[in-house]
Amino acid sequence: MSALGAFVVVVVVAVSFQLRDRPLLPVAAPVSDAPVSDAPTDEDPEVQLQADLAAAAAATAWPDDLDPSLNDAIAASSNDNPARDCFTVGDTPSFERCTWGDSDASHQMFLVGDSEALSYAPAFKAIAEASDGQWKITTAGLYGCRYTAALVANEDPAVMAACPQRKLDVAAQIVQAAPEVVVVANAFAEGQESDRTPLSVADIVASTVAETAGYGAPGRIVYLAPPPLGAELGQCYSNVSSPQNCNVGIGATWQAFAAALSAVTATGDHVISSLAFSCADGICPAFAGTVPTTYDPVHLTPAYAERIAPAIRAELAALGLM
Repeated sequence: MSALGAFVVVVVVAVSFQLRDRPLLPVAAPVSDAPVSDAPTDEDPEVQLQADLAAAAAATAWPDDLDPSLNDAIAASSNDNPARDCFTVGDTPSFERCTWGDSDASHQMFLVGDSEALSYAPAFKAIAEASDGQWKITTAGLYGCRYTAALVANEDPAVMAACPQRKLDVAAQIVQAAPEVVVVANAFAEGQESDRTPLSVADIVASTVAETAGYGAPGRIVYLAPPPLGAELGQCYSNVSSPQNCNVGIGATWQAFAAALSAVTATGDHVISSLAFSCADGICPAFAGTVPTTYDPVHLTPAYAERIAPAIRAELAALGLM
């Protein structure tokens, strides 16, 4: 095991006593008088997001003006995601078609990974298009394909066939483009290698670092955490249910990944937590303001990804990367 891998194991073990299981539904939410608004403030977008998430966590009735409705969000899944074709199986898509913003921009960023990266893509498209021509951002990956040095098993044989070459093609493009920032978003889930060898949280984090080492971008890698595992919306949501039925806590596996990833900052790379735009006071609701946050337990709705774009940009700016 590499020194980094060993360090990651130590971090995970050290925090394991603090981890707790994902709570059963429904989860009690604190009472909140926080205002609800669809527009994040220019001064600090996370402040308004936290207020909206806290209000949603305390809500006992679904808003009448959810846009899209939860039914529509669940039905659409990622079909209306503008980067959908950049993450599908088959031949590696055109990087030019998967790049947002001004093609002549002086700064470039990549967002790569599995379907978690896909679900974040509308946020990065919005960041590029709001950069006044300063940034172009390429969003590329493959759903079901963890961006790790190990080939993590997936039930879809087409994904398993396409994953190794897709990772090679993306890595080669990053090396060629030499972007200022590379953001990596992968699922926070344990797994197995293609030969069914189990992969722990520490194994996957170490394997992710090994993969990004091939990008030639030390100190410019950002690991963006996915939202904590959410509720099964098809089971908890209905016209007569309460939003309380869809509230969840922050599960042990997510916490273990977050703790393990914190070790990579010793290498000069960076980590952005998703909690500021996913949960409030440890509770993760199914909407914020009038926007559904996810369309299934693990993926952001395109509308909410766009909503959190200013918050992600603020996080990158705070790291000195934008």
